[in-house]
Amino acid sequence: MKLHTVTSLGEFDKVLKSELVIVDFFAEWCGPCKVISPFVETLQSDYNQVLFAKVDVDQGKDIAAKYTVSSMPTFVYFHKGKEVNRVVGADRAGITTGLDQLVSLNPAAVKSLPGAGGADSEDAGSTVNSADNSAIAAFVPKNMEILNSGIDFTSTEALNIANNGDVRNVLTNGLSGDQEFVSDTDSQMLLNVQLQNNAKIQTILLKKPAVSGDNQIPSHIKVWANHPNLSFDDTQSIEAQHVGDVVFDGEWAEIKLRYVRFQNVSTISMLIEGEDEDECTNLDRVVLIGSSGEARSGKLEKMQD
Repeated sequence: MKLHTVTSLGEFDKVLKSELVIVDFFAEWCGPCKVISPFVETLQSDYNQVLFAKVDVDQGKDIAAKYTVSSMPTFVYFHKGKEVNRVVGADRAGITTGLDQLVSLNPAAVKSLPGAGGADSEDAGSTVNSADNSAIAAFVPKNMEILNSGIDFTSTEALNIANNGDVRNVLTNGLSGDQEFVSDTDSQMLLNVQLQNNAKIQTILLKKPAVSGDNQIPSHIKVWANHPNLSFDDTQSIEAQHVGDVVFDGEWAEIKLRYVRFQNVSTISMLIEGEDEDECTNLDRVVLIGSSGEARSGKLEKMQD
């Protein structure tokens, strides 16, 4: 079913009266917008508790300006009239993850997430991720949001990871099946995460794997802001803005940062290690919580076809 296109601020305000809303900001001249549109339309049946809408940025310039949309497509997520997340680009995984996170803010709606039918569901991985999202929502303070859907994966990297472990999995839905994310040769792994929008970061959540096998779970973390492409050598010479222990309460460890040290963050780097420096460290998921600012580029740009 085609998404309804909103053309005025007044109509947009009425749309936001729904509890859960996703808005696709697009342009007729945008190739990626045309490619992703059919996929987004198919999501309506899976997320029927969410109101889907579209805004043509050329026809609704006042709406695009109000929400500082500068690239297309941009998908903005609203909970009770307030923006809680956005995904820039035709990123199928990011859009779906954003919807999972949005629905998790309404506990009554979590049961209708794709794959939420229990252990016998055909999509057991989605069941696990939906449960994760419900747990994550409990860590998100009022006026804060989950920032992972705003990660720029083209400039994000993970160093010292065995077997080509994919950092995208750890920063989106977590691991599933036989996937693993384990440090190589020693206990340290270094994640350099680039954000699409500058952000204030308050909390980092780490999830330990359901089964660690012969590997250890994280026990220490150091965090730097705005040091793109930080190397292991750099971690020895550049002082971290946060140094602390990783303490798990069940599956999750909550690392609270000193908010004043993590303002206007475009890149966040995390050195994560286990207790024994000679053993490999295993990790399942990383979640960033804070508040997203304006895009680093305020200029309206066409995305390449």
